[in-house]
Amino acid sequence: MKKNNFSQQCIENASYVPDTLRLNVKSECQSFFKQLNKLQDEYKNNMRIYNGPDYLLKTDQHRGEGIRLLLQSQIENITEVYQNGELCGNISEKIIAQKYINQPFLYKGHKIEFRMYIYLASSKPLQLYMYKRALIKKCANEYNPLSEQIPAHICNTAITEKSHKNQSNSAESQEEDEEMFIDWNLEGIEELLKEQGRIPKKSNWLQEYLYPRIYVKIIHTIRSGQYSFYQDSRFCEFLAIDFLLDNDLDIWLLEINYNPQILSVTPDRIKRNYKMIEDTMEIAFAYLKSKYKRIKTFLEEELMKYQYTGNRIRQVDFRNQFGKQFNQLLDDLSIDQEFSLSKDNLYAHIIDESKQGSEKYFNLIDPECI
Repeated sequence: MKKNNFSQQCIENASYVPDTLRLNVKSECQSFFKQLNKLQDEYKNNMRIYNGPDYLLKTDQHRGEGIRLLLQSQIENITEVYQNGELCGNISEKIIAQKYINQPFLYKGHKIEFRMYIYLASSKPLQLYMYKRALIKKCANEYNPLSEQIPAHICNTAITEKSHKNQSNSAESQEEDEEMFIDWNLEGIEELLKEQGRIPKKSNWLQEYLYPRIYVKIIHTIRSGQYSFYQDSRFCEFLAIDFLLDNDLDIWLLEINYNPQILSVTPDRIKRNYKMIEDTMEIAFAYLKSKYKRIKTFLEEELMKYQYTGNRIRQVDFRNQFGKQFNQLLDDLSIDQEFSLSKDNLYAHIIDESKQGSEKYFNLIDPECI
């Protein structure tokens, strides 16, 4: 955006990912060690007070197993492995270094993250839906930026579940069982902020502040990678995006999960997961049935013409005469009124690139930023 001279406001709206560098890419790896050395010099010269890890290291493992905190005690190790950046470009292991947000919003002393599920119904034209019932993920241990315990920093459900199982079966831990996994939605965060006096009690903070910002960040994220998708109206994906709300109530996109696990760790989550799957299938079948109905009608009309003339349909004739119109029907992603989504479907439609201008993004992005 900077290269294309977009406004500062456009750039700020599209800047929402903590500084993230790939250590298997030479230039990014060198940049990481340059920043790391600068931080270490500032700590050594008392120009900066250490307040916990500056970076997280992530690999492509799942269920939180590939996440490490880059603690002071581990900096020497990674510096040695990469020879302080001299071996950048020679090590192919896929590791991502991501700037750590060390002032998160806390719930009862615990860090929380929230996951938004998105359904990409088509890549050509782009059609994207976001499920409005977020998954709130609470870290197992109380937050302390200086803690070296992963469960205090990483709110991965699998890590929380494992940590919970490792706890003793004391009366105290049993009483806290219901608090381990949060079953409320983003509305719960809004209520909590109102109780704390951080937002006005009569404000519509969730609908007017948080949701629009989440939508915009998801739109920018999907647009940034849309041309790497297989371009076809029949292409679809189910993804999950993890966000962090910091203490200033800014939101940060932490990672995107393809083929995300849907863990059913509480009875309420089981119900919610069934509902989400049901709503996802309703969207998928609405497009499929609408497309089938249009193509079926088209074929019947054209076949009737041949029936009356007595001519035999040849493949080459069909391709030459009807191919373009047939392909247009394939790419038509309008939903027939007969298959309209139910009112209780919890997905929000946030990208429809069959429309024009800013209407593609439901006027969530200024025309000058597109």
